[in-house]
Amino acid sequence: MGEFFNPKQASINSWKFFWKNVSNFTFIKDINMIKIFAANDNSEIEIVGSHEALRYLETTLKYVSTSIEVLADQSVDPFPYEKMLASLQVFVTKGPTCVSVANNDLLVCGSKNNLQKFASFFQFDASANKGSHTHFVYCGTDAVHPSSIPLVIAIDV
Repeated sequence: MGEFFNPKQASINSWKFFWKNVSNFTFIKDINMIKIFAANDNSEIEIVGSHEALRYLETTLKYVSTSIEVLADQSVDPFPYEKMLASLQVFVTKGPTCVSVANNDLLVCGSKNNLQKFASFFQFDASANKGSHTHFVYCGTDAVHPSSIPLVIAIDV
């Protein structure tokens, strides 16, 4: 049945799982897990979440079998950005990690190995304060596609 992640291992008990098919699952977290801020032209994107939420995403991204979708909180004012994106959708494909936006959703695709590298950007020390952040950008490596949109991943609370 593919790889299964136990939400209790991540200390998040409110995840709702449902199977798309035998080898693929999508999970949806109750609202307020993450927020995805974006400029109108999608040139600037920031994923923001609590330590717990980002740690869960890091672990989940390392073990995704085919695809996942995480709904984002859209109820907050996007300032200083112009809009909020509805979800983070991740797909295991071949090749470098590529971040894009389609239909108000943040899309990330790449090989399992490159998605594991992407997952490391969600890793923060337990003592990291609100505003601590990482930058996922193309910097000439084979792990990130040159057309990938840069991301900021930040601690919220």
